[in-house]
Amino acid sequence: MNKRRFFKHTRALGLLAVSSLSLAADWAPGSVRIVYRALGNTYTLTDDGAGNLKGNGSGTVSYLTGSVSVTLQALPDDRSAIVIRAIAP
Repeated sequence: MNKRRFFKHTRALGLLAVSSLSLAADWAPGSVRIVYRALGNTYTLTDDGAGNLKGNGSGTVSYLTGSVSVTLQALPDDRSAIVIRAIAP
């Protein structure tokens, strides 16, 4: 049975909206989804099953280590969260 993992990540990302983080390892390919809000709009990135994040930004994810590197299309709203969802294999 697949277990869903939800992470709420709140961190100042700086002017370039770039972040690298390590979360729980062992994610199923194609299951990673990152959602954030910027200027009142919701933005989403999803992984393509090959470790690449695509959508409203770009980046990579390692399914084995849980390492995520992401460049967001826009700076997140002040006091908002970056939510990362993944499913364990």
